[in-house]
Amino acid sequence: TGTTYSEIDKDGGVSDGFAVWMEDGATASMSGNTLSDNLIVSVYGADSPGALTMTGDSLTGSVYGLYWVLGDASLDGVEIVDSEVFGIYYVTNNTSQTLALESTTISGDPEVVTDTTYADIDEGYIGSCGIFFTGTNFEMSNSSVEGYNTYGSFIQSYDGEGGTATITDSNWQNNGRHGVLFGAMDADLTNVSITGLREVETPEVVYVNRSGAAIFSESTVSWTGGEVRDNAGWGVTNVYGSMTLLADKKTGEGITFANNMFSSVMDYNGTTYLSGATFTEH
Repeated sequence: TGTTYSEIDKDGGVSDGFAVWMEDGATASMSGNTLSDNLIVSVYGADSPGALTMTGDSLTGSVYGLYWVLGDASLDGVEIVDSEVFGIYYVTNNTSQTLALESTTISGDPEVVTDTTYADIDEGYIGSCGIFFTGTNFEMSNSSVEGYNTYGSFIQSYDGEGGTATITDSNWQNNGRHGVLFGAMDADLTNVSITGLREVETPEVVYVNRSGAAIFSESTVSWTGGEVRDNAGWGVTNVYGSMTLLADKKTGEGITFANNMFSSVMDYNGTTYLSGATFTEH
């Protein structure tokens, strides 16, 4: 609690580049710590590291902010800034494990984090991403992802089926190329906003799953309230999935779609139901 971890010494040298390392069943609870100028990873856990709880910690710099494989992770009031490739990298094949974010902010200055090209993306290179999640259970509330140059977030199920994502009162803004992509997930979104998507490079070919604020691929989606506005690309795309966009039952307000470069709602070989939405400034 309340500890500062920094790997760069007074002469500019580094040791192993990892601030906190956990593995093989290790369980950790962190609170109010500052982790900065750590060359490779601020918090690292692999080989079934166990459970991680972070509260009010601040992570700045590194290639990865949080790298967590095969374990539960819960972040509350955590700030992750300018991790060059991934703010959070989380992977598990254990269907009972969860990544949960509450009141957490993840941001990557486009001039600081790495960039890539669509050609590299087509070869499977992710580039820079605020949250990279491969697993079964993803939860996010009162949180935000800002910046980065390839994805604000990349959220997919581990085995191509059965993943769940529950996101409430959260936003993505100023992301490059893609706001958030869901792959084979059952996603439940409430009061989620995605704004200001940047066109980092002009694609030679426009695909339904490229350059979009929210892309749902082979997913089942229920989205209530929020806005999709001022994005350089598609607003929302549904590719081989089922998407329901609803108005809030209490307020009657639906999702607002405004000033998106391409169509605000695109369905490619899926099913879409719209109710109470507002479309303007197209």
